[in-house]
Formats: sequence, structure tokens, C-alpha cells
Amino acid sequence: MKIFISYASEDLEEFRVPEIAKYLEAKEEIDRVFYWDRDNKSNQTIVKYMEENIDNSEIFLAISSANSLESNPVQKETEFAIYQDKQITPIFRDFKYVRDFIRTYRGLQFQDEDFGNFLEDLYDLISGQNYETSMVNQEECLTQELYDKFKGMIYKLFDMERDYSYNFARLLLRSDKMQDLFGIEIRDKDYLDDQDVGFMDGLYWLIPNSRTLRYRNKRGDKVLTRNTLINMEQDEIIEKLDPFLTEIKNFVKMESGYNLV
Repeated sequence: MKIFISYASEDLEEFRVPEIAKYLEAKEEIDRVFYWDRDNKSNQTIVKYMEENIDNSEIFLAISSANSLESNPVQKETEFAIYQDKQITPIFRDFKYVRDFIRTYRGLQFQDEDFGNFLEDLYDLISGQNYETSMVNQEECLTQELYDKFKGMIYKLFDMERDYSYNFARLLLRSDKMQDLFGIEIRDKDYLDDQDVGFMDGLYWLIPNSRTLRYRNKRGDKVLTRNTLINMEQDEIIEKLDPFLTEIKNFVKMESGYNLV
């Protein structure tokens, strides 16, 4: 078995590419791991190196980062690997940096603080021994990314400088995936302006056109509105919203088993 590692030059040390190659090449069934900084020939163009070594490899490891998204060679290597129908494995710190057209491939989150276990998981994955675990890791990263977007939009909803309310409803509440993950229920996606939008079985709900977040407690309904937030600093608003976001995390953990940060 031969493996090709695709990465931006800035990520060589950040993702410990030489150590990954050394570990994998020590495995009996792995003949060679190609990576540019060690294996390019002085008279060889990057295109020739890419075509020759990807063509000769069965596995394509895609180091995915902000740097890789900006790298034309990495994009060309990835496209060539897809064209050659290689087994592609994205490796990432943050799932948002995985290129859109390889997000459906089995991937693995890079673990610098637990590098030994990461290497073992990587070997299991590329040798076909850890499919289920890798898919769970990838789904958990995607869920975390969705939650981060959700949290950002909630904060913007209560930004008194601009009117984000309708955009919040339009962009977020029409997402079936968001509704499934966060227990959102709406009556009609095409008519959001005057509807209550329930979260988590009605524990919380929004009225999009009034910038209102309501929540239940033992004494009855409480309301966060422009009138109660107008004199607050942004940090105070975030503090008021923290219980809501904490319950969102607990809801996602209960429904999916994923721990959000």
C-alpha cells in the first residue's frame, strides 16, 4: 500500500507530517508514504510529482486547514485524487476547513495533545478497521460547527445596532438540519414574520419580528426584549443568554450524544 499526503507547506510542522509518514511507513503493509518536502526531486515540477505519486498511491490524506484552502497545489492534488478515485481521508483540526467536495469522505480530527492515539486511529481508519468511529467524529465536528453558527446568530439577534431578526429567521430557521439538531419547530417556513418559533419542545421561543426571546420558569414566562436589553452592554446580553445556550448544549447532548463546547 502507498499513501500520498497533501498539505500546504505552512502545515508541515503544524500537522507533524514527517512523524505521520514515519509511523505509517513502519507498518508492514505500507510500502511508502509520499510527502513533498522529503520526496520531491530537484528537476521535478510539482505537477509531475503530483501526477506520478498520486497515481501510484491507493490512499490520499488531505491535511485540511485555512492554509490548505488557499493553496492552489493542494486544490489540484485533491481534484486529481478524486478524478483517480482514490480513498480520500481528510485530516483536520476544525471541520470547517475541509473542502466542500471531500466532506462526505471518512475523516479524522487531528489530536496534537494525544498524538499517539491519533496515529493509531489514523492507521485503523485507512486500513478499514475504524469506519464507525471516524464517522462519529466527523458528525460531532459538524454538529459543533452548526452550534457555533447558531450561537453567533443568536448574539446578532440581540445586537441593538442592526436589525438581524428577520435574517436570523430566514437563514437559520429554514434549515431542516438546524431544526433537527436544536429542536426547532415552526408552522410555515414561508411566513415567519408573525409566528412564534419554538425551541426544545416549547421551553424557549422566538417571535422573529419583535426581537423577543421568551423562556419559561416556575413563576411563569419571562421575556428578553429590546426594552430590557437596550441599556445593556454586549457582555451583559451574552451573560443573560448563557442559560439558554447551555440548555441548547444539553438538548443536543441528549438527542445526539455529542458534547458541545
